[in-house]
Amino acid sequence: MEIERKFVVKGLSLSKLEGLIFSQIEQYYLRNCRGVRLRKENDRFTLTIKGEGLQERVEVEKEIMESEFQELLSLCDRGLKKRRYFAGRWEIDVFEGSLEGLILAEIELEYKEEPPPKFPFPEARLVEVTDNPAFLNQNLALGRIPPLKP
Repeated sequence: MEIERKFVVKGLSLSKLEGLIFSQIEQYYLRNCRGVRLRKENDRFTLTIKGEGLQERVEVEKEIMESEFQELLSLCDRGLKKRRYFAGRWEIDVFEGSLEGLILAEIELEYKEEPPPKFPFPEARLVEVTDNPAFLNQNLALGRIPPLKP
């Protein structure tokens, strides 16, 4: 079971992320298969199935060979690219292409009521979007940055 919270990050200079470990990620979503994702993260390839839900959901991930990734890629109808930085328990995604300018921070929690640890960049402002399905990666893969609700 995955329990995570997601936040849009405002006011964070990308220069603050320099020196952090990061991964280059490409994610693609199978058409007509909600919650089925292909991911290339550096040189690792995975197939992931996510259940229903926003903050709490079942997630099964399996490593696959690059040839399987390439074969399944023909079944995908949308995708996205991002650079994921690791800052303690926080993962900070800086999106590329049509999503450039969007920065999301995610934190996986041990239990639903656990308060998230302090964000490592105090100058940044976090706007929680955990319960907004527009900010699910499978929806972001359509290539549009959703508006933030006040």
